Amino acid sequence: MMNTRARLCRIATLLLVASALLSACNDDDENVSFTPTGNTPDTGNGGQTAPPRLFSIAPGDNATADAVAAFFEAAPGDTIEFEPGFFEFNTGLVMQNTEGVTVKGAGMDETVLSFENSDTAEGFLISNVRGVVVSDLTVTDTPGDGIKIKSSDIVTYRNVRTMWSSADTPVGADNYQSAIHYECPAEPIGVANPAPYQPDSGNGRYGIYPVQASNVLLDNVESLGASDAGIYVGQSDDVIIKNSRALYNVAGYEFENTQRAEMFDNIAECNTVGYIIYDLPYLTQYGYQARMHHNVARNNNFENFAAGGIVSQVPKGSGLITLAYDQVEVDHNEFSDHQTGAILITSYELIGDDGDLRQDIYTEALSIHDNSFDNSGYAMPPPDLAALAEGDLSSALPTIIALKNGGQGADIIWDGVYDGPNECPKPDVPTNDRGKPQFEGTDVKPANCGDADENGIADRYNAYKFDDSDARKKPSMWICIENNSYTGSPLAPEFANIHGLAGLEALNAVLDPEQLGDPNYLPGVIAGIPDFLADNDATPHQCQSEFGETLPGMPAVQLATYTLPEGGSGRPSEEQIAALCGRETDGAINWQALAEVDCPDLASYHLFNDPQDPSTDSNGGTPYDLNTRLFSDYAVKYRFVFMPEGTAAVYHNGSEDVNATYDFPVGTVISKTFSFIDGGNTRHVETRLLIKREDDKGVAWVGLPYIWETDGSGKRIARLSKGGGTAAVSWNYNDAHSGELLQGSTDSYRIPNASQCVTCHANTYNDAGAAPIGPKPRNLNKPYAYEGAGNVNQIAYWVDHNLLTGAPSDLGVDVNTMIATQIERIPYFNVPGDGGETANSDADIEQRIRGYLEVNCAHCHNEGGAASNTGLYLDYFRPVNSSYGICKTPTAAGAGSDGRPHDIQPGSTDESIMPFRVGSNDVEARMPPIARSVVHEEALELLDEWIENVVDSDYEDGSCATAVNSPTAMR
Repeated sequence: MMNTRARLCRIATLLLVASALLSACNDDDENVSFTPTGNTPDTGNGGQTAPPRLFSIAPGDNATADAVAAFFEAAPGDTIEFEPGFFEFNTGLVMQNTEGVTVKGAGMDETVLSFENSDTAEGFLISNVRGVVVSDLTVTDTPGDGIKIKSSDIVTYRNVRTMWSSADTPVGADNYQSAIHYECPAEPIGVANPAPYQPDSGNGRYGIYPVQASNVLLDNVESLGASDAGIYVGQSDDVIIKNSRALYNVAGYEFENTQRAEMFDNIAECNTVGYIIYDLPYLTQYGYQARMHHNVARNNNFENFAAGGIVSQVPKGSGLITLAYDQVEVDHNEFSDHQTGAILITSYELIGDDGDLRQDIYTEALSIHDNSFDNSGYAMPPPDLAALAEGDLSSALPTIIALKNGGQGADIIWDGVYDGPNECPKPDVPTNDRGKPQFEGTDVKPANCGDADENGIADRYNAYKFDDSDARKKPSMWICIENNSYTGSPLAPEFANIHGLAGLEALNAVLDPEQLGDPNYLPGVIAGIPDFLADNDATPHQCQSEFGETLPGMPAVQLATYTLPEGGSGRPSEEQIAALCGRETDGAINWQALAEVDCPDLASYHLFNDPQDPSTDSNGGTPYDLNTRLFSDYAVKYRFVFMPEGTAAVYHNGSEDVNATYDFPVGTVISKTFSFIDGGNTRHVETRLLIKREDDKGVAWVGLPYIWETDGSGKRIARLSKGGGTAAVSWNYNDAHSGELLQGSTDSYRIPNASQCVTCHANTYNDAGAAPIGPKPRNLNKPYAYEGAGNVNQIAYWVDHNLLTGAPSDLGVDVNTMIATQIERIPYFNVPGDGGETANSDADIEQRIRGYLEVNCAHCHNEGGAASNTGLYLDYFRPVNSSYGICKTPTAAGAGSDGRPHDIQPGSTDESIMPFRVGSNDVEARMPPIARSVVHEEALELLDEWIENVVDSDYEDGSCATAVNSPTAMR
């Protein structure tokens, strides 16, 4: 049976011809509150208090350092206030693991924060924060996302703008008060009426960007110029967007995979599409229940400038697009001047089923009522002819609509595709009150329960949609369209059911290209093909008159409120910090200072007997090493773990929890020093500490970066640098594993700031804060030359020295290799055959690149990490399928995708996003995003070899390999 991709590529040939013919025919109340208690927090330090603070940030040379420090130190009740003026930042601002913090400016027209020259993607990155408010400022020109708030609860954006400069008018200190303002023309934009704003496909993807959040309020926000969505809420619960404006974005507003959302009193104008309510596959949750009411969508005819991803397929001239989303109410909105259609109702069957069998790919329980429509479907945009010639149907939807609908669009366009009864068994997951399975992204994908149909669409369980006679339940599993008013284009109908792709193949079979010059030929052929022409009768969707009832209205969303907790932050005073860091310890580790304060000098903790050398002479610490290591510009790493006397770590392995490291006792300190070897010289550049602290609010890991410098007396000293930094470094040494000579240099080795530690180290499944990510059995299962013990297995050494409990009683250590054969292990990525497979065999290549991706990517790309919202998970024991990137489309586009269709396109590195990002130094595209400035060429070569020569269509979810190495790969 011909699969969907092959069918669509054949149809593309027809549409290429048809498009030419058609072109000739077309001439409340506040729901979230910040409530201080009025109590003075008690620090727990001798009764001294540290009341909530105001961090005031002024424009100028110190703005970046001051803002980074404020975001790092922010504690409950604190306010970070940016003064009026224009700010230029060279790095993003990161806040993690706190609550009750307000970040504000003097007004969205008065305080403008530019990130044009930032070395990180996001402007603001706020995660795991409860009760956060961002207000009264504008963020411009971020390389990636504007203001991203992730995995947080009770989130408020108020009076906030994000934007990217028009290509002809960069926003700067001399013009910012005027260059941040744009209007949408009153007449439909087009060749005769061009837009005043000039976009760039390199603009950041999302502007206002809460994701995996809950109790979210967006009030009076604005976004302009996003290459994906301006105002976006994804994988979130309980959301309100009101009084807001989106213009000159690809998508103005998006609800994606979100549950219980409401938007009202908003304006979307001059975007490619005004509003999108849709579900993407393979994410953490699937969406339902959205209401869009009393909004305006006008003149959304802007050219689509997305670099890739599903949003690049959105046709311009659309007011609202819904896709695979249930329980949606669209009422009392105004739609005007949309050249394709005011509302497009689509399914994944039309654009190609991607195989996520947990997802229902059709829209049901959609109610469209009491809206006004004016001037829709009057000028269908042509497809990208070059892409269409290569079989890429991304831009062809308007052509399909026009071909089936007399050359015009309509006010409401439905693809007309829905499923019938099947025999699929009910999956073993909870169901909602409608009987629909409530899958989560972590659930095992159910097996296909039947052959794919003629369109290549696999069955899903859907018995809940039908009654005992196998008739579809209506209106509950239907689309209702009632009580709307229509004016405008005299040619375009009010409604069009285009019957999906029905008839297109038949047309392709009978079409005689030699007769296409006859204007009567094509319409005559079309008229003779069953189900080809659109059905313009909306009567079956007038639910009240047809079925005696209509769909119920969606309930109003209710948001939780926030109250500042009692007890305060427990912050020590400067005097207490100085006293604790200056304690005399008679040579012992300064455990009290480690437990309570961030000392400005690393030597104050007494972790090393030689305070100038953190590489060998630790003060009671245990050194350790990893198999495949995190790449950091060819730095070598010196690692030590310090645990309080009489304590031990607890063993965990990957079969228990793929993300779990050892469970370390409170008080543990892990040090990692990054050094560069150049010939006979070793230069220590930075030392990072992870400290496991406990206070009355719980246990959390704190990450502290120390930068090494030489003082006036020539002494080497490591000073706390919360703002991070850069260094010029060089290297010239032989790799300890492969023996390969490594040589090079960079002037921009990146030292992360204190807030960025949690970007990689935070994980919702582990301890709070910057929890360790390296000390896992699979990383530590290797020999180490311990002083006085010789070359022994690290895990066995820890067990024998009472540093580790709970390990298997028989590790099965091989006396020749010193590898424990009874527990898991990641191989050296650059030593063929190290994992036990035949050197350079397919299995060996995959084993080694998976080890590399685990160590360098999986700390974020896991179900609890910073990149959990992407649906791309790279932990070592995961099956290599769509969740590992095989044929997986990106959740977002922008420069990070390079316009490529899949994270991993089997057989083609040129069509795969992953090697592009690993090999890029562009700020938005670079992976990992921080702590490297050069490309790890040896790892990139191995990744390319795996994708090009090993991954093929035999892999689970590898169907996109049918277009291997072909420019016709559907995007």
